Amino acid sequence: MAEDQQLTPIIFGASGLLGSHLYRHFVSTRPNSIGTYGHNPQPGMQQFQLQEHTLSDLTLDTSCQYIAIICASLTNIGAINAEPEKAAQVNVEATLALIKALHQQQIPIIFVSSDNVFTGDTGGYTDDSLAPAVSEYGKQKRCVENALMSLTEGQACILRLAKIIGSPGADGTILNDIAG
Repeated sequence: MAEDQQLTPIIFGASGLLGSHLYRHFVSTRPNSIGTYGHNPQPGMQQFQLQEHTLSDLTLDTSCQYIAIICASLTNIGAINAEPEKAAQVNVEATLALIKALHQQQIPIIFVSSDNVFTGDTGGYTDDSLAPAVSEYGKQKRCVENALMSLTEGQACILRLAKIIGSPGADGTILNDIAG
């Protein structure tokens, strides 16, 4: 693909741990890249709260062809388990509304999911594995995965990651969650 035909990323959740690394990488190679934040303002990023904003709230460059990388979600397992319905309003309902809007605009989608969509007791899972999610977080991610592939007729990418471990004290990663 020629340089001027490359897709320009919109990174939803670019103020989070994974999203911030993606944003820094892409903005250095594709200056028109867009990063969004929900509640944690970051220089050069646009505010986008999943429950409150729509795609039309973003300032997009009409000369760019975009690809969406959806990293935005609630990830605090304790909070999700304490109020699963409230978390699902963000992690499922608002995320699916964003996916529908992106698909209507013909913007390709990469959805960052989790290996929590599986039980974790056997390993070796495939995309077709029917092992049920054990955690509420995993159930919500699985729900979005299923709907995403249906809404886009399989024309999307799901990237499943294990829990990310970081080093700063309050980065929301598993070891620091335990220590906290």
